[in-house]
Amino acid sequence: MARTVGRATGKAILAGEHFVVHGMPALAVPVPGGVLEAELDEAGAGPAPAGHVRACLDVLHRQCGGPAPDTLAVQVRSSLPPGAGLGSSAALAVALGRAWAARTGRPRNDDELRRASLACERIAHGNPSGIDTEVALTGRALRFVRGAPPRNVAVAPGLGLIVVDTGTARSTRGMVEEVERRRTEDPAAFERRGTQVRELVEAIEGALATGDLPTLGAAFDATQRVLADLGVSTPEIDRAAAALRRAGAAGAKLTGKGGGGAVIAPCRAADLDAITGRLQAAGWRVALAGALTAAEREGGR
Repeated sequence: MARTVGRATGKAILAGEHFVVHGMPALAVPVPGGVLEAELDEAGAGPAPAGHVRACLDVLHRQCGGPAPDTLAVQVRSSLPPGAGLGSSAALAVALGRAWAARTGRPRNDDELRRASLACERIAHGNPSGIDTEVALTGRALRFVRGAPPRNVAVAPGLGLIVVDTGTARSTRGMVEEVERRRTEDPAAFERRGTQVRELVEAIEGALATGDLPTLGAAFDATQRVLADLGVSTPEIDRAAAALRRAGAAGAKLTGKGGGGAVIAPCRAADLDAITGRLQAAGWRVALAGALTAAEREGGR
């Protein structure tokens, strides 16, 4: 049988990470240019599935039927740095699921793919909120509340997003467990931070819709302060955020689990090249940069 290919997009959480697993709202956008592609072929035509790829194929085989993983070869190509908080594991699960569906001749079924992807995410992260899977499935900017249908978010033209990879990482499971420990020890403080996050979600959603970059940047900075207060920032994240601001970004924050990984920053789309050049000249790794959009053309298919 001919090879089959599936694609999915990564995500950047603009506000609400860690709080979203406790029923609070979060905003996420498809990462500009952050696409993962999975290719399935006959065994022997490429690498045998291993590690988390094999675990995802096992889930697909159990839940959706189709070929046994041992009969397949897998190639994965991705512009998403792994372990950086950009949704690479959810993108992998969705891309594999799409390639799997094409291989088995099954009609597209996003509900089935969502269930399989979340099962893969639980293997990787323990207690996923589902926001990574939703962006990977739809390729759209979303307002997400766990257990409720996600809502599309408008993004005005002219905004850009820069992603700096700090090159350090901690496990999502470990960071979530640390946050849960803090929440249990001081629930009132966690609720106060949650109230701040709800307000920042509203501010960021409004600024995205109108293209209000100063408000967007200030809300990014305020969100970063909440996350630092929660204990999930690091000195390296703080240095990357400061470098992004010096280079001309309107604000900056970690995205995803924290403890390392990626730092994101909004800017004018017209300034992307200039800011990227300043960061690279200062020795920072710009993983991705591009225009912010409500829908990523490469995602959601």
